[in-house]
Amino acid sequence: MLKNKTGAFETCISAPRGYEAILVDGWNGYVHADGSGGGFIGSTSFAWDSCDGVAGGHVDGYPERLHLRWLSVAENQFYELDAKLPVDKMKALAEEGYRLRFPITRDGEKLKDRSNFGSIGIMLAPGGGVVLKLISEEARELAYYQAKKIDMPWHVFQNVSEKEADVRQDWIKREIQIATKDPVVLAQINNKQIPFGLWDKVYRQRYPWHIAFAGNYKLEEYFIEYLNTERFMIWSEDLMKDAMLSDRPAPFELDLYFKDASGQRMKGALKLDGPSTAKVFTEFFKYVQNPARLSVQMSDDLKSVSLTLVDGVRSVALPYKAWKVEALEANKY
Repeated sequence: MLKNKTGAFETCISAPRGYEAILVDGWNGYVHADGSGGGFIGSTSFAWDSCDGVAGGHVDGYPERLHLRWLSVAENQFYELDAKLPVDKMKALAEEGYRLRFPITRDGEKLKDRSNFGSIGIMLAPGGGVVLKLISEEARELAYYQAKKIDMPWHVFQNVSEKEADVRQDWIKREIQIATKDPVVLAQINNKQIPFGLWDKVYRQRYPWHIAFAGNYKLEEYFIEYLNTERFMIWSEDLMKDAMLSDRPAPFELDLYFKDASGQRMKGALKLDGPSTAKVFTEFFKYVQNPARLSVQMSDDLKSVSLTLVDGVRSVALPYKAWKVEALEANKY
């Protein structure tokens, strides 16, 4: 256990790629139990699963509340959140930390093999859904909130006089063109077909499943990022216990560690497509009540992999976007 009793975190903010969220200056920050606060100016990263937008840096202690105001550009809608934070859960996770894949050493001596979560991640979805998590190399979800829609004067948002303010619709149109490069996302916005609930609800759905390694190779360990962006390393001594667990989100990325026929340690990196994976899992578990397994079978030459969701009666293939295999030195990840 890590003895982090006081808490010390950076803050980062993210929104789905192409669905820009802009914080309103002067309205964002934490409030501590004694009423003191600390504000931040947000820089939002443009990827739901990559929360790297630094928002005013450091916060000491475990804040009690979070206050946010932002503009969802694609919706042309302001949102506000005033929420109580799960302090007890934050403390428990901060003290537990996680085991490092790359222990810190000096002159061959292991100095540290566990780490704290370094950042509070705030994820803003279209429709006002807010997901809070602790993140570092691994990540854990803390809470989900629904922000309320609000109105505010446009010139206040732009921090200018009324006469100096841009025409709102013109500004929104320009900003969408600048921030949204994906033609699929741009079409969704222009055709008013934003997939509300995809990131903050569908991707956070949990299902009774576990990974099962099939074929001629033995799984030793694996690192997984789920669709809800939680990240875990499952070590060799935890594989059996992990297989007994269910109720988890659908997978998004997997790093599989195994040995080939010659004993060479290998890594297989697998990336799935978020919307397609969510659809397969949602449809499959409409009809399946029993725990299922995601069978992962690599070809003998390791050039391809097949993924099959199976419950003993039904099975369905799960498509993927990318698969890459590389040889590793011992104890490397």
